[in-house]
Amino acid sequence: MNNGTYFLWLDFETGGLNGRLNNGHLGMEYYPIFEVALIVTNSQLDQVGEPLRLVINQTEDRIAQSSEWAIETHTKSGLLDEVRSSKLSLKDAEHAIISHLKTLDISAYDRKKKTGAILAGSSIMFDRTYMMCQMPELSDYLHYRQLDVSAFNLAVRAFKPELEQRIQKEYKHEALADIQETIDEFKVYRESLFGNPDYQNYRWKYDHVENAEFIEIRYWFLSARELSPGLISLILTKGGFETQHRSTIVKTEDFKVKALEWAVSLLDHYDSVPTGEQIED
Repeated sequence: MNNGTYFLWLDFETGGLNGRLNNGHLGMEYYPIFEVALIVTNSQLDQVGEPLRLVINQTEDRIAQSSEWAIETHTKSGLLDEVRSSKLSLKDAEHAIISHLKTLDISAYDRKKKTGAILAGSSIMFDRTYMMCQMPELSDYLHYRQLDVSAFNLAVRAFKPELEQRIQKEYKHEALADIQETIDEFKVYRESLFGNPDYQNYRWKYDHVENAEFIEIRYWFLSARELSPGLISLILTKGGFETQHRSTIVKTEDFKVKALEWAVSLLDHYDSVPTGEQIED
């Protein structure tokens, strides 16, 4: 269940970096924004609504202000061709994002009620500086703080390096794909560092006779036993033992979360089937 807090996962493609330039200007004020992509999730990191990708029109003079790297990169990707043909202004894009949030019933962030959207992403302070300078209305609509997944990555690298090995990224440099990879990365950190909030109230017990851990879920029993190093056998059994499901999963730090996800997905199917009908194993 959502608590009224949402995350706005966002990525800008711009004409350059945001630091002080040789001409005295700040990059986040001087360089143009070419593209913005975003995905909204609730506090459980479930996607809310559809993703949004907007390409912003810029004049040739504004494009020419970009860094050499940005012009070369965005020419090769085809983004600058989209920029030239776009009819969307920077202000139109800003209002479209706010309208998108309102359509999802997400109002401006209320610090007293702690409801609204929090900006989130990878190295998200970069995007926030551009937003503050060129989309100030959107910046003010969001919480003044932001969730930076890069900070978690640095902490994990320093204090729990084995967890970083579970992160798989393709680095496509495509805005929506990069955002989804960041969300998936944060899910790994959340489950390992904080526990999966959907399942944190479950309490596992140990059966010395069966040499297995078990819990009760909706009058079913889920047991997990290590078959061999690295493999876990799962058995989901109804109270009277008339119905049983089995599966095998790889033993990881969060194998209990994976076991619960498997069991709950099966039980959700049972809950959705009318009385008298059966589902397939």
